[in-house]
Amino acid sequence: MTKPKHLRFVALLAAIFALAGTATVMAASTGPTKGPIPDAAWGYAGSLNLTLVPDYIPASDRAGNEIGYVSRDALIDPSGGQRDQAGRPVTAVWPVFAADLKMVVGHMVPNKGFVRVGADPASAPSVSVSFAPAP
Repeated sequence: MTKPKHLRFVALLAAIFALAGTATVMAASTGPTKGPIPDAAWGYAGSLNLTLVPDYIPASDRAGNEIGYVSRDALIDPSGGQRDQAGRPVTAVWPVFAADLKMVVGHMVPNKGFVRVGADPASAPSVSVSFAPAP
């Protein structure tokens, strides 16, 4: 038994709308977001609403110059899930990306701050590294 013509037409329309919806979703997803943490994300006593934080946030060198972007995951879990033999979290080394969010320009190294690609982290002076709103 063949389907009535109106049912085939309805099925065809449904398929067209499904494809159009998929194309719209694909066009809307432009990749990861980047930019500074908006003032609205900072709450009482320094708390941070991570839903308002871009995927990648600006990273600065020791002089305060913006040198690239680091994942907001560094704010969520600075250890990157790494643990020492006793199971305690250890601070991870986080890659710092160029504006294209693909090329690595350096790393945020525990107790050293930003270290450019090719530089020896051991030769960098020790500094206190923190995440805070830009002055």
